[in-house]
Amino acid sequence: MNEKLLDVVKKIVAEHGQAVLADPKRLAAFLADLARDVPKAQKNALIRCVQSGHAQTLKNTAEAERQSCKQRLAKKLNEDEGLELRLCEETVELLALAMFVEEPKKIFCSNCGKELQEGWKARPHCGTVAEIGADTSGSKPPKPNPKPNPRPVSKDKKAKPPLGTLLPEKRKWGKVLLWIIVVVLISSIIEFLRDF
Repeated sequence: MNEKLLDVVKKIVAEHGQAVLADPKRLAAFLADLARDVPKAQKNALIRCVQSGHAQTLKNTAEAERQSCKQRLAKKLNEDEGLELRLCEETVELLALAMFVEEPKKIFCSNCGKELQEGWKARPHCGTVAEIGADTSGSKPPKPNPKPNPRPVSKDKKAKPPLGTLLPEKRKWGKVLLWIIVVVLISSIIEFLRDF
């Protein structure tokens, strides 16, 4: 989610009220002025979301049903406008955050329990490699894993193998060297036997 766009929309709603979220042309004018450096695709998705009446739908939805409503609206925006589903989900989430001043969901490491930022491939606190599709979201951090990750990821983003483990390149050269030694040894034995 684009935090800059979220801040701009929150500012617009704070200064002009939620009525601006029912007027796509007015919202587009504000975004053109205040969110110049935000990618156009994200601004257009938000404007299309407002044009589709999703702000009003969210406003009329009870808080307990809001999460499922956001998912339905993102899917509908995806189908109706042909936008990427992830962009639609982020846009509807942004709209809800601007309307209801919700805090974004925090993500916690399942290994050490520390808060994470979106997009991290490895956890800098404990070195755990992020699992694709792992659900680490929640409002409370999980209990830290008592055993730390045995192979933390180094700062240069290249995991080093445990000591004593040969890398594939080294194994290849080891085999080549072994064959050279065998060939030289066999040639020496043959030369020695010829001399007799």
